[in-house]
Amino acid sequence: MPLSLTQIQRAAVRMLEELSEDSLASAVDYIAFLRSIEEREDEEDIACYLERREETTIPLAEVREKLGLS
Repeated sequence: MPLSLTQIQRAAVRMLEELSEDSLASAVDYIAFLRSIEEREDEEDIACYLERREETTIPLAEVREKLGLS
């Protein structure tokens, strides 16, 4: 059974508490780096959506038919 969010958070806190000051600083820097990547990806996704939201879509059935998958 997968761990709950609370269990994961508690495990992360325990791990962080055991780190040296330098290692903790490095971990915090790395977490900030990962968050910045996620934020940039989210911004790119939103920009892509805004650019293309007026485009028409093709029904999945039509795509399957064109690909010979129906």
